[in-house]
Amino acid sequence: MTTDDAVSGTSSEPPRQATSKRFKIWEIPGTVQCSIVGTCLDRRDIKALMRKGKVRTQPGATEYQIHGYFVQEATQPGLIGQLIHKTLDRKYAAPVARVGRLRDADALAAYWNEACAKGQVAGAYWALMSHRHVDDRLRYAAFGDVHMLSHFMGGVNRADAQALWAAERRVADLEARLERVRRRSQASLAERDARITALEGEIQQMRSFCVRLQPARTTRPARCEPPAKQERRRRQQERRLAVARARIREQDREIADLEAQIARLEELPVCPIQRPGAGEVPEDCPLADARLLYVGGRTSAVPHLRTGAARRRAELLHHDGGIEHSLHQLEDLVAQADLVFCPVDCVSHGACLLARDLCKRANKPFVPLRSAGVTHFRRALDRVAPAEEAAACSSR
Repeated sequence: MTTDDAVSGTSSEPPRQATSKRFKIWEIPGTVQCSIVGTCLDRRDIKALMRKGKVRTQPGATEYQIHGYFVQEATQPGLIGQLIHKTLDRKYAAPVARVGRLRDADALAAYWNEACAKGQVAGAYWALMSHRHVDDRLRYAAFGDVHMLSHFMGGVNRADAQALWAAERRVADLEARLERVRRRSQASLAERDARITALEGEIQQMRSFCVRLQPARTTRPARCEPPAKQERRRRQQERRLAVARARIREQDREIADLEAQIARLEELPVCPIQRPGAGEVPEDCPLADARLLYVGGRTSAVPHLRTGAARRRAELLHHDGGIEHSLHQLEDLVAQADLVFCPVDCVSHGACLLARDLCKRANKPFVPLRSAGVTHFRRALDRVAPAEEAAACSSR
């Protein structure tokens, strides 16, 4: 389909009217009408011109065909050409007036460079092309700049589209993770409520037992304990219950602290370091020559964890959380490590808390992990790397 087949409209040709100061768009020398229409008119301008000029398009006409039609009309002194010229003059009146006041070639070149730096290319381009006193060399240089700008913007749009697609994928992944965290939090709250209900039931049973002892004391005083002893036992049970509740609250706070640390790590951007191939090691890896300690997890996955650490030029130390390794060794390993990882789903609660306390005491980063999987560990390395790099820069 040609441009004439896809777009049709009124195109009368009144006689040319010469002007002493400016060119009409169809009078501009050279084939610059294409760059003017493409750079200085946006989609809303094109739609307005089609409405004013009563231009009709065939079904399936592309934007390229519509653009070609207006470029062709811009080279002729017809109705559409006059409408294009009036639209450009009205839209860019200020740049046209400014270029009309500038007569020196250096001043005009400086104005063009300023407009390019500020992103105001369209108005300055129309003003330079339509004024007769603008030097041909500057007009040709502006045409070349606009031509190269069109190539650059095409590449930028493709990069933006790829970045948008990647961002949408990441948003979907984060929403899925948030839903999993929400479900785990609800389960934890339900378990805590059940534990509180059970303890309250025990308290009620203890109180009922004490009430039942009151009449028995009158009928069989010899077999009943003295009231003072019963009171001491009741107070002892209440103290134990208070201690149990305090432990539950402390564990809830520790769980919330670990959840918050994991959430902060998941919000960190992914490290832009590429995965090195066989025999390749990135020179500027933030974890280079670092010692990583992995507490807990599955013994069968340790070789894969070491491989993931080695790809970042890091050494991995491992402690199984007290299954075969003594917990007394953990303090020595934490002292040797620069960074400590602990999967909360595959380690004893005591070992995890001990590792966290040792890290606090030694002022070393402690990274809790939701899962003991190898992929989760590698993602954690990618997220921890930017934070380590930022800390190193701030210390300098």
